[in-house]
Amino acid sequence: MRLTLDKLERAVQIIKQIKRLEKELDKIFTGVAPTKEIPKAKHAKRKISAEARARIAAAQKERWARVHAKQSAQGGK
Repeated sequence: MRLTLDKLERAVQIIKQIKRLEKELDKIFTGVAPTKEIPKAKHAKRKISAEARARIAAAQKERWARVHAKQSAQGGK
């Protein structure tokens, strides 16, 4: 199926019409005009303790120390 500009414009018109009709249905069933869409709840940012950060940092330093030790033992790759 090949989409032309005319077909795309018609599709946009239909989508707009559907949205308008959905709003009208909401008015009929709820008795009030719908407001903006309900925003999605934001997830709370995860917090990590200073102790946990220190453990992670120490473990990473240890890993890098092992990598650098291997590299220097192999002739400084």
